Amino acid sequence: MNESFTELAKFFWLAFAVVACSGAALAVAGIYLHQRRGLFLGAALPQIAGFGLVLMSLSGAGEALSVLVVLAFCTAFLAWKPDQNHSGVTLEAFIGTGFVVAMAGSLLALSLTHAEAHGQELLFKGSILAASPDDLMMTMFLSLPLALLLIALRRRFLLVNLIPLQAQISGIKVRTYELFQFFLLSAIIVINLKTLGAMATFGFLLFPCLSAISLTTCVSGIFWLAPTIAFAAGLAGIALAIVFDLPAGPSLIFLLALSWLLARNFSRFVIRR
Repeated sequence: MNESFTELAKFFWLAFAVVACSGAALAVAGIYLHQRRGLFLGAALPQIAGFGLVLMSLSGAGEALSVLVVLAFCTAFLAWKPDQNHSGVTLEAFIGTGFVVAMAGSLLALSLTHAEAHGQELLFKGSILAASPDDLMMTMFLSLPLALLLIALRRRFLLVNLIPLQAQISGIKVRTYELFQFFLLSAIIVINLKTLGAMATFGFLLFPCLSAISLTTCVSGIFWLAPTIAFAAGLAGIALAIVFDLPAGPSLIFLLALSWLLARNFSRFVIRR
């Protein structure tokens, strides 16, 4: 078994490398979504971005143009604030509507064009096990640097997210920093969506952050714990998928959820700092 796993690991080394980088970057993005009480939005955004990529690919647009259009739309979606006084609809309702419409629209569009297999890969399983050197380059030189930028600017982003009035008094241009933050979050999600799929993308946005918060209340601790947990769970999820011939997306979700459950139980026996 050890020899066979070693051979499989050598064959799928790109998948291990990509998921490690992607998971760490998405975990950082997930922290900001949690701060803005947007984890529900974190579920909808990968689905909506996937719908956008499906529509752009069916329209015959090039990959670069498709990514730019979807990136702009996701940034606008994050920045948009509905006027509840006139519409009478909560933000959560709009997010839920976007999620359902995006999922149904993707499946309908793919069914009408007989491209269900491609849609299943994008929406559910992802193509992480078939990761290419280009995927690794995109993750290493785009996704990770964007996540590092989020970490480097975390003090200002935290102030803008949690105490916007104080940030404004301090001379910080709140709306400018919000839009820049939304752009970074959208870019990280869109870059990793193709390889991970919408389901695993949301898993990396959700579980590492929750696991880190279960273990510590220190902000700096959360920012290094969440990517570390995502890194470990991502590698374990890919190993589980290749050893037992399972789809990568659900395997990653299983390990991410397991890491959260372990963190919650472990936190009962450690002093939270």
